[in-house]
Amino acid sequence: MPKFRVTTIIDGDVTKETIEFPNEKVAADDIQVWLSDAVRDNMPVDPGSVFAAKVENDKGAEVYRASLEFRARRSAGASSRR
Repeated sequence: MPKFRVTTIIDGDVTKETIEFPNEKVAADDIQVWLSDAVRDNMPVDPGSVFAAKVENDKGAEVYRASLEFRARRSAGASSRR
């Protein structure tokens, strides 16, 4: 199975790993799921967070890149309780 270099970033925290995927589409699909899971699992404490990822093939060529920027702002007087 082909190996891909996956780089993920959550608010500047960079993780690099080599993962086997059957093909580039499966690698890209997996990273899309990772991004949505990362947002859910790492809800920002500050007014915003950046989540990003890229996939490179075994030759080092970038085959996919994606990012999400989460921005939030509370209105004046809004309660932080649910």
